[in-house]
Amino acid sequence: MASKKAQQIGIWIIAIAMALGTVASFLSIILTNENQQSQQANAEADSQKLMEEAQRERLENAEAIEQLTIEEFDPDSVTELETIVIDEGDGQVVESTDTIKASYTGWLSDGTIFDSTKMKDTDDEPIEFGLAQVISGWTEGLAGQKVGSTVKLQIPAAQGYGSNANGVIPANSPLYFYVKIHEVVTNE
Repeated sequence: MASKKAQQIGIWIIAIAMALGTVASFLSIILTNENQQSQQANAEADSQKLMEEAQRERLENAEAIEQLTIEEFDPDSVTELETIVIDEGDGQVVESTDTIKASYTGWLSDGTIFDSTKMKDTDDEPIEFGLAQVISGWTEGLAGQKVGSTVKLQIPAAQGYGSNANGVIPANSPLYFYVKIHEVVTNE
């Protein structure tokens, strides 16, 4: 049997070890909380930067489309699809089967704007759509263009809505569009 003195020393060693373990646990918790707060602050700052960048891009997109002239045109002069590159981008080439994000403004021969991403969202947020799901004038006119490009599409009625009226668009109407291609959407 151990002496009383040895037992007391053993108890003190255990008590000191437990106290040190408790202090170490508290320090670990405090440091973890400080680390998490620091990481959260960094994440919030990064998120704010991304939101500001996205807002700046939307405003630039809106300004780019707004600066282009919407003019009346002779509907009889639009006999074939024409794609006029206003500002060529340097991104990926768009294919007719791609899904893209784009900003656009469309108008009739009398200069009436019938649709625009600006009308849908005051920040001119690009919309996402498959080129196989839109009028053939868009599918054929945007295929082969590069991401980042702004183009003017002159679409004859047959490649628009043809003999069908669509909302404010009368039947057999040629259409003009300004389109800015923002990105090709990839399915991951």
